[in-house]
Amino acid sequence: MRPPCELVIKIVLPTIRATIARDLIEKYGMSQNEVSEKLGVTQPAICQYMSGKHAFWSEISKNAEVKGLINKIEESIMSDGFDPVDTISKICDTCEIIRSSEEFCKIHLDICKQKCKTCNFHSILSKID
Repeated sequence: MRPPCELVIKIVLPTIRATIARDLIEKYGMSQNEVSEKLGVTQPAICQYMSGKHAFWSEISKNAEVKGLINKIEESIMSDGFDPVDTISKICDTCEIIRSSEEFCKIHLDICKQKCKTCNFHSILSKID
């Protein structure tokens, strides 16, 4: 049995970080070192994110709400009043939305072969629709 938290740690959080890192480098011209300092990870981790060596979840980029939150995180990082605590809070909000999505539950079910309480909730909702 694998709890949903394991997927967050192995797939979701690296995907969020990679998305933010890629945007900060490509859109805002930051260096890998600058991005690693802002995200609190090592420069080699940023290098791996940029090269695609981490497991990424493409569904994240298709969710408009998640995309909007990631954009807010990036704007917060680029602002003069950058607050790491606020950024962590926004990343947690983003993970929460992802974790409560039906797409996340499908991946969790595929890996676990067993539904958790959140996945059961999505099953009930899909029967109502």
